[in-house]
Amino acid sequence: MIDDLVARQVDVLLSPGPAAARAIVRKTNIPVVAVALPAVQSDPELFQSLARPGGSLTGFAAFGEEMSAKRIEMIREILPSLKRIGVLNNTTDPTFSAWGAQTIEEARRAGLEPVRLGLTSAAAAAVAEQFNVLADAGGEAVIVIRDYMTAAMQDAICRIGIDMKIAVIGQQREFAHAGALISYGADIGDLFRRAAGYVDLILKGQKPANANPASNQIRAGRQPQNCAHAWSDDPTHHSRAGGRRDRVKRC
Repeated sequence: MIDDLVARQVDVLLSPGPAAARAIVRKTNIPVVAVALPAVQSDPELFQSLARPGGSLTGFAAFGEEMSAKRIEMIREILPSLKRIGVLNNTTDPTFSAWGAQTIEEARRAGLEPVRLGLTSAAAAAVAEQFNVLADAGGEAVIVIRDYMTAAMQDAICRIGIDMKIAVIGQQREFAHAGALISYGADIGDLFRRAAGYVDLILKGQKPANANPASNQIRAGRQPQNCAHAWSDDPTHHSRAGGRRDRVKRC
């Protein structure tokens, strides 16, 4: 697909994340606007720094790694007796491996014993194998680092979690809809809408190297009256607990 778009001599490419962006910049110098970039420099192939990206890529960070502490805080409020927690990520991608490692460190800082779980293929059997590792270690919950692989596996991940009585914590609301206990993360749809502004700037002549990758801004808002049945969009918090759901803004 990338080769076809390059052959068509398009003016700019929009990427859904770091894996696709990495594949694009390896093949072409066509400007790239990407969403869900790392907020810290964990992937030198993508950009030099947030302040001075350089090269042909710009876009938006999703704070995937920087929200780790908040997810851990939330699950500890729900499961105060939790002692061990799994961290599941795609180990074939350097960005999401780095996010997984940071989540491991945040779990340790919170006084939990983390169990590192890795996926190398989008297979339900691989998910079940990793959840068995967690269950054998006495883990009762797992944080899923979202990328193209875990997103594609969200139904299987949540189903296996329910079957094994392991609470799943996701990053986007789709995970909660699939059966995760909660989700908390940036609104990817909003990032794509904002990315359109960067595409417009590039089409008007601005160089990607001069457009700083922007961090997803987290807006403060009122606290939910009923946290068990609430979600927010920026960042997104969503629970699968039954009953009424109240739409709220929450930091």
